[in-house]
This record gives sequence, C-alpha cells and structure tokens, in this order.
Amino acid sequence: MSAIYTFWQAYSKHDLLSLTPVIAYNSPQGIFGWSISLAFILTVVSFVLMIIGKSK
Repeated sequence: MSAIYTFWQAYSKHDLLSLTPVIAYNSPQGIFGWSISLAFILTVVSFVLMIIGKSK
C-alpha cells in the first residue's frame, strides 16, 4: 500500500524520476524500492503458507 501511495505522490508532483533507481547495487533504494521488495517477500510468504495449509 505504501508503494502505491509513494508512486501517487510522485505522480501528482510530476516527479516520477525521483523514484529511480528502485534497485541499485543489489539492494533496494528509497521507500519505493523497499515497499516493492517487502510486497514481494510478503507475497512469497503468503503463497508458501497457503500451500502448507492445503497440504494438512
């Protein structure tokens, strides 16, 4: 949710280039990069927990 808010704020201020780079030097950069990374990690964890829950 924070990634969407950060993107919207940059879009409304016509400052989308401030979001780059999202990933540089093999690590997330800035709030947008960390929000995207956290969303990906939580999606993977949710998927794994869903598979474990179905197998029981």
